[in-house]
Amino acid sequence: MSATVSTPVRQHLTVATADGPLRLLRWGDEDRTRPVALLVHGTGFCASVWDAVAARLAEDFVVYALDRRGHGASKKPWDAYDFADFADDIVDVIDALELHDALAIGHSAGGTDVLLAAPQRPHALRRILVIEPTMADPHEPEQRPELTPAHHDTLERLARRRTSFPSHDAAVSRYRERGVFAGWQPALLEAYVTDAFDHHPDGSISLRCTPTIEAAMLRRIFAAMEGSSTGERGDNPFRSVGQIECPTLILTTEHSQPIYEQMAGVAHRLVPQSSIEHLDGVGHAVTQVDPDRIAARAVRFWHDSEPFGAR
Repeated sequence: MSATVSTPVRQHLTVATADGPLRLLRWGDEDRTRPVALLVHGTGFCASVWDAVAARLAEDFVVYALDRRGHGASKKPWDAYDFADFADDIVDVIDALELHDALAIGHSAGGTDVLLAAPQRPHALRRILVIEPTMADPHEPEQRPELTPAHHDTLERLARRRTSFPSHDAAVSRYRERGVFAGWQPALLEAYVTDAFDHHPDGSISLRCTPTIEAAMLRRIFAAMEGSSTGERGDNPFRSVGQIECPTLILTTEHSQPIYEQMAGVAHRLVPQSSIEHLDGVGHAVTQVDPDRIAARAVRFWHDSEPFGAR
């Protein structure tokens, strides 16, 4: 592990949108002379899980991360969780921050958000880095409808998920080294429990992204994985990524489920100036397990002047 990097001052911001607020975090002071990095988390997480990545990027960038709709302190509509809804939120953030030539980093479904928003604001992003985006093409024969039974089981388990704990410490103890949280840096697990839960006067806490909300998101993602997604606004929701104009780096990981590598391959085929790289020794939650590696790769990618995206 690298030497500890002191975390810059983290500030809370709010972006107003037509259907409710989006909460953002900013690491460091606003500085128009420095480039911006915008970080977008995956399903079930929150903005502060980027703390360690942001601390390292803040040496080169003004860093922002948002709580995606349904997460953290952001808006929580009843069932507006289509791919296009999340992309609209990224566009709202881009406009509110007046982004131009920024770096965007998205993890999992957050990577999909970024890719779908980019064509709508082509001058906002100079480079895009996504980690295992949840993207598919319903017209590709290699999509996997046989995943449907497993996805049904996942939604059944989600419905039984524990949503409240008597204390912050009880939640941390419950999650530590369990499931998707295995291998997380302890400070990032603490940050997740702090910001992903409502904290009550009696010390108890309750999950902000409830199983009902997360299931509404996952149903769209699972449909994409199965190759049956046409989006609630019609046709293929991923077609627009073929209009992305900036270099895009797609990362996959060794210990993720095979479907993530398949979906990354779809993104690579659909995004014109894209390149794909594989990270050994890590899994889907690499941003919380080895944030130094992600931050270092992002900085190299930002400064890379070599030709990019050759097929």
